[in-house]
Amino acid sequence: MKSGGCMLLIVPAEDTERKYGESSVHLQNLWVAMTTVWRLLRDMHQVTQCEYEAANYPGYYRSEEELRAPFHDKDSPVVKAGLRIESLLMQHEHIHIMPQRRKQETGNKEDLDSSIPKFVSAIRSWTEYMFTQALSSRSSESRRDVVNSFYGLLVEHIKQQDIYTSEWDNIIAYIVITKK
Repeated sequence: MKSGGCMLLIVPAEDTERKYGESSVHLQNLWVAMTTVWRLLRDMHQVTQCEYEAANYPGYYRSEEELRAPFHDKDSPVVKAGLRIESLLMQHEHIHIMPQRRKQETGNKEDLDSSIPKFVSAIRSWTEYMFTQALSSRSSESRRDVVNSFYGLLVEHIKQQDIYTSEWDNIIAYIVITKK
């Protein structure tokens, strides 16, 4: 980053003091759903045991204190590079899969058919890399086919869940960093 530059980082975070409300994944649970479908592909011999095990989400949710720590240590590469936190906002994000709770009463299948693929598409934006990486020994076409199959099956799997009570709560940190 150039001197005078500014960047925004948006990262999942942990609210250890529960200042921002409870954070949890309902859909009992998103990771269980993805593992179930990935295991199904393994059991159908579309992915090997080695590929199954290689699909690993290396996520770590940092607390506000951990996010600020590199900026307070004068010996850290962050400080030596001239980077400073301009602002850090922790926010509780609550996402319903169904656009409106009243859909529970109407049971409108068209709403389900359009909402679930959109939800899976949002999940895919930040999880696809781990499945693609697990299939790294394959051709790009083969990787694409398996990953597309995975997300298609995930949509179908989620449609079988009690989708009307499914929601996703998360704590998100919005960090503005500047360089002097």
